[in-house]
Amino acid sequence: MREHNNCCPAGAGNPTELTDFNPEFERDLLRSSLTATIDTKTTAFFANYGVTDRFDIGVAVPIVHVNVDARVDAEILRTGSGATNLTHSFNSAGANTASFSDSGSATGLGDILLRAKYNFYRTGRSAFAGALDLRFPSGDKDNLLGTGATQAKLFVVGSGEYGRFSPHVNFGYTFSHGETSEEATSFDLDPTRFRLDTIPGGFTPRDVNLKVPNEVNYTIGVSVGAAPRVTLGFDVYGRAIRDVPRFTLENTTYRNRGPGPLPSASFTAQNEFSVESRQGNLNLLLGVVGGKINLGGTFLLNLALLFPMSNSGLKPKPTPSIGFDYVF
Repeated sequence: MREHNNCCPAGAGNPTELTDFNPEFERDLLRSSLTATIDTKTTAFFANYGVTDRFDIGVAVPIVHVNVDARVDAEILRTGSGATNLTHSFNSAGANTASFSDSGSATGLGDILLRAKYNFYRTGRSAFAGALDLRFPSGDKDNLLGTGATQAKLFVVGSGEYGRFSPHVNFGYTFSHGETSEEATSFDLDPTRFRLDTIPGGFTPRDVNLKVPNEVNYTIGVSVGAAPRVTLGFDVYGRAIRDVPRFTLENTTYRNRGPGPLPSASFTAQNEFSVESRQGNLNLLLGVVGGKINLGGTFLLNLALLFPMSNSGLKPKPTPSIGFDYVF
């Protein structure tokens, strides 16, 4: 919901000041609803090199394609101007509703990942290793190709082999330094497309902290040798994102919204999107089911399906992936 800026006398005051409710048309409100669809496709090139029989290093270079479709449905609530519908309108006919849409896409280099892993304990059935992931902000954050942060993830990995079953687990912590793009987290429609010349038509979360948060990461899974050339697996990926802004829907009362002398009637907006004053942890769970097929020699085909297992945060649709491994 947006309030009218103080417009009278013309040119006076700070243009960001809220209305003083006179004249009466300054009591009108603009209600807008934003819907956005973001599709991301990533092709990653990776390599791993065994420096010794206990120490290996690796690199992953992603190429990311992002497509964004956004739509704003806007409605003028003439709480003060009433029947004077041409005071605020989206066209010369006095329309009080309008929809605006836009789309865009970008393709380019994502955030490059370097990894080092050391196997510090192993027996005939189990092994443990320590690892470090370094992720660099090489992707364009303004076009959603990267996070905008340098990240270091320290974690331990444990695995075992018990006949056909190979359980594995890892646990780690990710340190982040940097901010995501203010441009990419904003969506303001061009105000010149409105007759509401002083009111932006989109949503910009100006009160949101753009710092990329730290995370607690963990994975639990199992692989099963289903056939001599086929291995099936299931994994649960967990992320506890630390101290992030939380959003909520709440009722907001706007005072002095009716015509006539002040004070006048108020207006209550139901289920309005807002940012909570507190920050908290966001727990995300993703499941991955898939398999590896040996196509011959050391050439492997990897198939997987990722799907959300929690209702928190932004949730991806079930996402398939395909990859090829060649060991030499």
